[in-house]
Amino acid sequence: MPKNQIECNNTSTAVHALSHSVGSRLIQNSAATFCGQAVVVGITFVATPYMTRKLGPSGYGTLSLLMAYLFAFGLLNLGINTSLVKFLAELLTRGRQDEMQRYFSTSFTVLLAIGLTAGATVWGLAGVIVERCFHGEAALIPSATLALRIASVAFVLQFLCQVFSAVPAAAQRFEILSLIGNGTTVLRILGTVALLWLGRGLPSLMTVVVFAVGVSALAYGFAAKRLLPGLRLAPGWSRPHGRSLLGHSKFVIVVNASNHFVSTVDSFLIGFFLPVANVAYYGVAYSIAQRLWVFIANLVSVVFPAASAFSGESDQGRFNELYVRGMKVTAMTAAFPSLAFCVFAYPFLRFWLSQGYADRGAPVLILVTLGFLLNSFSFVASQVLQSTHRVNFAASSSLIYSLLNLASFLILIPRFGILGAAGGFLGCQVLFVPWFVHRTNSLLGVSWGRLIVSSYLGAFSCAGVASGVCWMFLGRIHSLVGLAVAGFVGLGVYVAGGAVVILDRRDREAARLLLRRWLAAVKPGLRTIWVSIS
Repeated sequence: MPKNQIECNNTSTAVHALSHSVGSRLIQNSAATFCGQAVVVGITFVATPYMTRKLGPSGYGTLSLLMAYLFAFGLLNLGINTSLVKFLAELLTRGRQDEMQRYFSTSFTVLLAIGLTAGATVWGLAGVIVERCFHGEAALIPSATLALRIASVAFVLQFLCQVFSAVPAAAQRFEILSLIGNGTTVLRILGTVALLWLGRGLPSLMTVVVFAVGVSALAYGFAAKRLLPGLRLAPGWSRPHGRSLLGHSKFVIVVNASNHFVSTVDSFLIGFFLPVANVAYYGVAYSIAQRLWVFIANLVSVVFPAASAFSGESDQGRFNELYVRGMKVTAMTAAFPSLAFCVFAYPFLRFWLSQGYADRGAPVLILVTLGFLLNSFSFVASQVLQSTHRVNFAASSSLIYSLLNLASFLILIPRFGILGAAGGFLGCQVLFVPWFVHRTNSLLGVSWGRLIVSSYLGAFSCAGVASGVCWMFLGRIHSLVGLAVAGFVGLGVYVAGGAVVILDRRDREAARLLLRRWLAAVKPGLRTIWVSIS
């Protein structure tokens, strides 16, 4: 068989995912991600009260800092994984197996070397990190140090996950990414709860993290081989491909570092300036709002490989349509949950955790939720810029954003505590996001009028009405059940209004197509279950 025919056969499965329209691709990939994230949110909702009670504010704050350190080191990937997705997405439609192999193996070598270096560094400096940055009970220091050393193993495995997961990401197989990523997150949460029930400490909890990340690496590797059977999951080196990766990733690393930095520096500074219990009060509220942001970020992450493919084809019309529709997905996903969390912040924390968490955390939850709502609109803009030669603007803007956040945290946290951190975060979004979106609109040739009418207006109109309905229930809520009822009533109003106001004809057609595909996939299984019951 000719070599080019072999390459076409090896990539046919992956290329199939690129054949949908812009709307159907966004809806299908977003729906797959939505379902997985919904499961994680549900498990987290049930598990967090148990974890906070078992660990106490100081213990939970220490665990939060350990997880912050663990994921903060992800910025050391130098943006290689994002650049790998970009180049693979461009090459998949052409069936260039040899080129993809060189990019993959070169990335494997770089990321593995970085992971090993990071793991060894954290292992050696674990004692210093804990002693300098964990202002908590002296009894927690030895176990926190051992836990951080155990977590250093996860650093290495994380980098393997990044290179292996680039293949399904480039192929826009987000149902695979969602199944593996969310499945192992659920495994980690349930394992943590089980060990706390058995009375285990922080080192055991970090062992669960290592195990979950290891399962992720194996699963992503298996998925990569199934999508591209001819791909060798082995390190290698190609100088030209290394230069291409680093040439693009030098800007991506600034963007990634900025996001990691802003998402962790506030917790570090709270732990540095204030007793570690404040990290728990702030961290619970922040993690709820951040979970919503991660939920949205994962949904719209489908934009990047699609934008990379369109950029490689120089299809500016479909590229701009993808940008506007990505913003629309962001708005219709983020608007109502964010406003509802602001309305229900105090009763939610009171009935979910305790009066103390409600008193200290409710104002924080409102401020950071609004901050993450604004920040979510910069995500699509950053994604489309990273997929083009304008990645340098995304990098320079992210650097400005990081410095702005750092300055506000250093000024406000020592003076106002956790409220200063939340207020500083919101203030930075108000200053940065409108400017960043405006500059992106100008670079792409998309007007504010088109963006507002097509992406924002319908979603926020419906969300405002639905949130008003939620507010009318506020005085009648006396339990989590009552809160859930009020929330579902508001959600019903939002969905009913959104089906008419937010979704256009093409959105509804894409949704119906997706529903038919899901029903066709599920129907044989349902028929088998029905026959067995009968």
